Amino acid sequence: MPLTLEDILAIVNFDSTVEDDIYSLKLESTIIDSPPVVPDYPPCDFCGKEIEGKLCCTKCRSVFYCGRECQKADWKNNHKKECATMAQSCKEAASAFVENATLVVDLSLKVHGYDDDC
Repeated sequence: MPLTLEDILAIVNFDSTVEDDIYSLKLESTIIDSPPVVPDYPPCDFCGKEIEGKLCCTKCRSVFYCGRECQKADWKNNHKKECATMAQSCKEAASAFVENATLVVDLSLKVHGYDDDC
């Protein structure tokens, strides 16, 4: 869901510089493009066993497994049906985030006196 103008105004730091805003946007973009980091490993999505390493679905990056055996078994039994939907949902969420971040930067540029031709 896109941010409202009120949300955007609450987010924009009027004391920041345009360079700070652009740096922040680049940093957020880097975070979005980075592989997911899981500090506390969730249990295996197939067997429930605690995970000692991270092995996740490379397409949707939404499910985690304790090993290849569980990953293959879950693919056959369940995950194959839901993977594309989960991947699309993650893609849409990332796209909405970028859209909102772009609105924040545009508003910040206007607040700092830069016109649309920058």
